[in-house]
Amino acid sequence: MPEELRPAPGEIGRHGRLSPDYAQVSLSLDAASLSLDEDHSPPASAAGRLAADYLEAVAELVNNPAAFFHVVVDERFDGGAPGWPNDPLAGARLVPVGYRLTPPIDNQVLVIGAPVESSLRDVLIGATFRKLGEASGGVFGLFLRDRGPGPRDGRNQAGHYYVAEVDDRGEVGIWRRHQEGWVELVPWTPSAALRPAPTSNDVSFEIVGGRLTFIVNGTPAASAHDTELDYGGVGLIVAGVGNDVLVERFVVHALV
Repeated sequence: MPEELRPAPGEIGRHGRLSPDYAQVSLSLDAASLSLDEDHSPPASAAGRLAADYLEAVAELVNNPAAFFHVVVDERFDGGAPGWPNDPLAGARLVPVGYRLTPPIDNQVLVIGAPVESSLRDVLIGATFRKLGEASGGVFGLFLRDRGPGPRDGRNQAGHYYVAEVDDRGEVGIWRRHQEGWVELVPWTPSAALRPAPTSNDVSFEIVGGRLTFIVNGTPAASAHDTELDYGGVGLIVAGVGNDVLVERFVVHALV
C-alpha cells in the first residue's frame, strides 16, 4: 500500500448522499478544469448509471438529490453490528463507542469488508473516523467496487478494488488495487480539509460510472476517472504501524 465518533445530525449529507452544496462545488470544479471541447465522457461500455456526461448528471442531482439514492446500510456500531469482523487478533474489534481498528505488527494494512451485497455499482459510501493515540504516519479511508477474492476480514488485502485514503499529515490519494500491487490514480496530495486528532473526520468516497470522488469533511479533495472495475463490495481500510482508529459510523447509499 502507498506509504506502507458519532456526527452531528446536520452532517448526515456528508455520509449518505451528495448535498446540493457539494454538487454545486463539483460543477464549479469541473467547469474550471475541463474543456467543453474535449470528450471526457466514460466509454459507452462503462457500467453504472452515468450515461454520457458527468456534469449533466451532477446538475440533475442538484435539482432532486433524494430521488437518486437509497440507503443500503447505516451502521453506528451501537447494536452489536452483526456481520462485521470482530477479531482482536486481526486488529478489528467492536467496542461500546464504535468499531476500533488497530493494524497488528504482522499485518500493517486492515481491509475490512462491510456486510452488504457485492454487486454494488454507483455508490456513495461514508464513514466517521477518529484517530486515537499519538502514533504518526497512519492512514484511514474507504474502498469500493471490490471484486475479491475475499474474505475481507482484516487478514487479506489482495485483490481488485478502488481505495481513497487520507493520512494524518492531511494528504489524500486514490488508488486501484491490482492483485498484490497498486495503480496510482491520484498521488498523495496535500489537503487542508483534515481535522487534527482527536477530532473526528467525516470522509466519503463516491463512484458514478468511472468517475471517483473523495470528500473529506464535506470538501471534495481528490477525483479520478477509471473504468477497470464496474461493481463490487465496499468497506474500510486502516494502515500504519501503531495506528489506532475508531470508526463511529459507516453509511452506504446506492444510486437508483
